[in-house]
Formats: sequence, structure tokens, C-alpha cells
Amino acid sequence: VNHFRQDSNNIITVEPPFQNLVFEDASTPSPEQETSEPSQYSEEFHLDRCEVNIKEIYIKLKNEFLNAKSTLRFNPVKYYVGVRDIRNIAAIRFYKRKLLLECHLSEDKVNSESKHHKFRLRAGRGPMVEIDDTSHWDEIQQLIAILVEVHQVKTYI
Repeated sequence: VNHFRQDSNNIITVEPPFQNLVFEDASTPSPEQETSEPSQYSEEFHLDRCEVNIKEIYIKLKNEFLNAKSTLRFNPVKYYVGVRDIRNIAAIRFYKRKLLLECHLSEDKVNSESKHHKFRLRAGRGPMVEIDDTSHWDEIQQLIAILVEVHQVKTYI
């Protein structure tokens, strides 16, 4: 699409011509999407290099998310496992002796909920909470509840 403007005159061109575009029903996936190959990354891919207690923490963390909202999906990609509703609400990054829970929330909310956990900020990412044990798990539960609540999809009738 090209848009040209001079004073109050506008010219908009579309290549290919708008009449030649094929529109499909947005609710039905195209055949290419249905036959796409599964990702080479999995939860096991990330957990293989972690210590046993980190694997247990991940399972507990995943259960907390699913208890908060059972329709959440876990999307493993190369560097993290995304926690998705309609869009990503969090990312879990794996290290040998810890997990980083990257929250798609404001820095103030995350910092106020994670008083006993290390807190990190990095440019271009959401605030992260370091989890290396299950002490003060109530803070993590509260943070997950806030994450799910803030990212609830609102439907209007």
C-alpha cells in the first residue's frame, strides 16, 4: 500500500490491485497452518539442562498458572516458554539453578509483589522475578493471580 499526499489531495495505491485479493474466513485456519510441522523446542528441551529442583519448581509454577486459568497455553520457543492466553502474558526462562519469570506487567506491580525474590530489569523486556526455591511461594501465587487478572480478555455484549 502506498499513500501519497499533497495538501488536501490523497492518492492510495495497492499492489496487487484490491479487486484481485482473495479474502478467507478469519475463523477457519488455512490448510498451510493445519499441516505446519511442530516446533523443535519443547518443555523437555528447556528442562534437560536444569537441576531437579528447578524442574519441580517449573511444574509447580505451571500448575499455579493453570489453577488461575485452565485455558492458558504454554508455548516453548528457543529461549523461553511463553505463557499465552490470547497473547503472551509471561515468559519463563530456564537456567541450570534458577528460573526467571518475565511478567508482562508494570515494574511497580511486580516489585511490590515479589519482596523476597530477586528482581531484575532489562531493556526491552518485562520485569523479571528470579525463582530458585519454593520459599515465599505465596508471593509467586499472588503475582500469577495478578498476571492472569490483568490480561483477562474482556468481552462486550
